Amino acid sequence: LSQNIKCGNSLIGPDYFTGQMFSDTDELKRVNPFDWKQQFPQGEFDAVIGNPPYIRIQTLKEWAPKEVAFFKERYRTAAKGNYDIYVLFVEKGLQLLNKRGKLGYILPHKFFNAQYGEPLRGMIATGKHLSHIVHFGHQQVFSGATTYTCLLFLDACMNPSFRFTKVNDLEGWRQLMKPNVLSASDSKIVISSIREPEIKYWTRVGISTTSSSVFDEGEINADGISSLAWNFSVSPGAGLFERLNAISPRLGDVADIFVGLQTSADKVFILDLVSESQETLLLKSKALGSEWELEKGLLHPLVSGTDVNRYSVLPERQYIIFPYRTQNGVELIDFQEIQRNYPKTATYLLANRKTLEEREKGKFKDQNWYRFGRNQNLGIQDRSKLCVPRLVERLYASFDHDGSHYLDNVDVGGITLKQVYQQQGLPYLLGLLNSSVLRWFFPFVSAPFRGGWLSANRQFIEQLPMRTIDSTNPTDKAYHSRMVQLVEQMLALHKQFSNAKTGHDQTLIQRQIDAIDRQIDKLVYELYGLTEEEIAVVEGA
Repeated sequence: LSQNIKCGNSLIGPDYFTGQMFSDTDELKRVNPFDWKQQFPQGEFDAVIGNPPYIRIQTLKEWAPKEVAFFKERYRTAAKGNYDIYVLFVEKGLQLLNKRGKLGYILPHKFFNAQYGEPLRGMIATGKHLSHIVHFGHQQVFSGATTYTCLLFLDACMNPSFRFTKVNDLEGWRQLMKPNVLSASDSKIVISSIREPEIKYWTRVGISTTSSSVFDEGEINADGISSLAWNFSVSPGAGLFERLNAISPRLGDVADIFVGLQTSADKVFILDLVSESQETLLLKSKALGSEWELEKGLLHPLVSGTDVNRYSVLPERQYIIFPYRTQNGVELIDFQEIQRNYPKTATYLLANRKTLEEREKGKFKDQNWYRFGRNQNLGIQDRSKLCVPRLVERLYASFDHDGSHYLDNVDVGGITLKQVYQQQGLPYLLGLLNSSVLRWFFPFVSAPFRGGWLSANRQFIEQLPMRTIDSTNPTDKAYHSRMVQLVEQMLALHKQFSNAKTGHDQTLIQRQIDAIDRQIDKLVYELYGLTEEEIAVVEGA
């Protein structure tokens, strides 16, 4: 066994030290380079099996900067973004296989959609290496650690198709995968074609349960896979997903999607509303644990993810101090000007000066000590926009029609239309985002989290298919007018609901909201050309 079991750095070979003189043996021991050809002279491997480490490159940079530089030179999968080191292990594993070799890893499925996963997705897709994927979604395979994983099986040879398994019930799936749990006497395999030859939907029925509730499984054509985000579906609605997924443009084509303000001192800049007078607001400071009366001039209502609901009126429970001028570009207001025009606000900022200066190890100890930590998106917060929370149980959006509310860091995203798509209008877009069709589609392209939560970050919502309106087409124009009319009614009803005094009034308004909701869904079904069978799939979900 001493000749079969080896220990070393799987990713770094002896060429790491080429041209370098190291007297420090500790460095050599720490890096521990591994020479695959010398250690295994018999050559390539029949199988590579493993659970590679999950370490973000930011962490590696802190204690192994030289190795990070080496990875960037030697590995294609290290080319993009803040990658996780497990992608390098996939690339290395493929390099080690012989022509008939197979690889099996358990690893995070984040690379399916993350920007840093693009080189690895492209490598696997170009070589048609996919053999089988078992996707666990938000279910936790490892006890005591929150990781979102999959089983990835690759072949060195090219495969025309691969098997995809979506596990809906982890424990049920484990029981079904035990040896001899399925046999000819107590099970059968039913194959029904959904979209021949691209996808086949498989249902295994065995034991005392139907495995359609445990997992969905199907065969997917490798020709349709590329370096673009991987969103696989083998559920009964796979055909509808494939059709909607082929629609162009996407939300990312028609809209700019941005995040909120990053102060790096939220406890100072963000305050809770206590009461309001004509010229000032009484606010509670988390940083100082006391109430402060501040002038309204530099204050703006702040929206976090919990403030956003479908068509809802945005609240004014929190305010942010915004010491910038944005009329002609973004400009930090001189502190002397703040003292002259907003003395109460200046006094509050001075009371927090030490805290603000000490941000990021004293980086802000200069004359602009009261500035925000980051400059991104400072000048676009006051635009008319749609708001989508970062984490949702289902897709929805609200409307900041006058740009009065600013956004809280990455907790909520803003959506504005690009210039060429301005004629579509945000109310029309709001109707699409709150419809049953896109609500049904969204989980297929999002990342799942524990508790049934879904990520609505830009990288996911930008994939939503947009049914844009052709303004020269009378039928399209009628659809657009009808949508805008219904959405405006919906917004008005939600405002009435929030102001309703009694439960009876709320019930009456809610009935009207439900009726308008059904009308919007019916309109969106027509816009996207859904059949009766496809509508049943959406509403059955």
